Amino acid sequence: MADKLADAADSSAPTAKKALVYLVLVSLFALLFNLGGRPIESKDYLRYAEVAREILQFDDWVMMHEQGKIYVDKPPLQFWLTAVAYRIFGVTPFAARLPSAAAAFCGVLITFFFARRIFGSTQTAFLAAIVLLSAYDYLWWARRTRIDMLFGVLFSASLVCYHQGLQATVSRNKTLWYMAFWLATGLAFMDKALIAFSNLAVVFVYAFLASRRAEGRSLSAARFMLTSPVLLLVTLPWIIALVHHPQFSAFWHILQQTRIMDRQEAFYFYLVQMPLKLLPATPFVVMGIWAFMRHHRQLPEKDGLQFALVWLLTIVFILHLTVAKSTRYLLPVYLPCALIGAWAIPFFLKRTKKLGSILRGADRLLLAAVCLGTVSPLVVAWFYGVSLWPALLYSIVMAAVLAAARRFLPYKTTGLFISFIVLLLLIDVGDTVGRQKTSVYYRMNRVLKMQPVTPGQIVFYKCYSRAQTAMEFYFNRPMACSNNWQSIAANPRIRAIVTTRAIAEVKMPAADLKNPGRAIPCDDKWIVIIKPDGG
Repeated sequence: MADKLADAADSSAPTAKKALVYLVLVSLFALLFNLGGRPIESKDYLRYAEVAREILQFDDWVMMHEQGKIYVDKPPLQFWLTAVAYRIFGVTPFAARLPSAAAAFCGVLITFFFARRIFGSTQTAFLAAIVLLSAYDYLWWARRTRIDMLFGVLFSASLVCYHQGLQATVSRNKTLWYMAFWLATGLAFMDKALIAFSNLAVVFVYAFLASRRAEGRSLSAARFMLTSPVLLLVTLPWIIALVHHPQFSAFWHILQQTRIMDRQEAFYFYLVQMPLKLLPATPFVVMGIWAFMRHHRQLPEKDGLQFALVWLLTIVFILHLTVAKSTRYLLPVYLPCALIGAWAIPFFLKRTKKLGSILRGADRLLLAAVCLGTVSPLVVAWFYGVSLWPALLYSIVMAAVLAAARRFLPYKTTGLFISFIVLLLLIDVGDTVGRQKTSVYYRMNRVLKMQPVTPGQIVFYKCYSRAQTAMEFYFNRPMACSNNWQSIAANPRIRAIVTTRAIAEVKMPAADLKNPGRAIPCDDKWIVIIKPDGG
């Protein structure tokens, strides 16, 4: 029974090609389907989308801005990529999320080829890539505007290149892989600054362990350090341009006054959160670590597994020591977790029949739940009282994709993870269906665009609110604001005022607030006031 569930590792070209084609198609669907469906503020970080938009607004690719003010919190790489996506696809939620989705896709492919290299098995490589894609937190952040997915993939790519450099037997190849390490590290720095260099901790720990073995002489530490100037080729051009920017003095002053984010959490925060965010692969990762610790002397995959384990433990240890803690900071360790978990499944399937029975049972239960879940868009539409037709289309598409994915599944052991991917997408679709009732800024955007006013006739009372940022994104232009109610009310060019209900109740007569043509609510907090003709 176990042998039937554990497909034999097959590295022949047709099987490898079939697995790769399937992986690419499933990954592209999981990462791109309905990517622009949700409003930009729904579970996203609106600030990053807006900073990228203002690159085009100011035509300034060196100094970042947020609502016209200098932005110093992060380097520009993610914003550059998003701005390029805006140029190609327009300023839309899809374009804002595309860099993260594209990075996640690259991460899946890197995992596949790296796992195939260290394990010598297409099955294990495919399983590792699917395990990564199905990890709850990985797919979540792959479809968001945050910079962390790009950083996680670049960080992972750097360590993959380092390991490949260690294993290379030809001097030229070793040099190229080490140069690739520094290139990826430089790009990671351009995305998230100094934290990119934490990969050197993994390098030093693994180099120390490897030096204790007979093959330690292949480390080529001198060659590794001599290739480090590649890092400067990536980072120095922007740094030099920034220093020579006319606003650099202001940038430097703001940077010195900026406080590093302080998100206090318990020391054991990651011990609790990591198992949850890795689902459904968590039990397999734990099993893999246990199996390696017990059998590592007899394992032909010892080197690759040891590297993955050193990578995982070193970064998690560093994260435990940091003051700011967030689950998205775990993204750089999901690739080694996928490697360990994917290796553990066939390892245990060959040794016990119980795991095969458990896998089949869990797969059937999850598949049944996902099949029932394909009607969830209709349930959400009915609950919020919105049109059922878009929800019906979503349900049909998700049901068809689930059936096709299961029908052409290359390896039966990955069925559980494919079903989990569909489940996560159904949750995302539910957010899209209910957006008309759950997304206040989406409704505000709709209200303003349905009024006989131009963007230049709209003003926000009280400047620099989150609502103003959202409207600047949706209208793709800066929105006027004022903290002086009298000047707004007296200005005949202003036709619409966006403010809160609490302020409106103080500033406006009660009769005007009851006039549906005069005061249009967006939710319990925000309201759009349409001024009558003539003032």
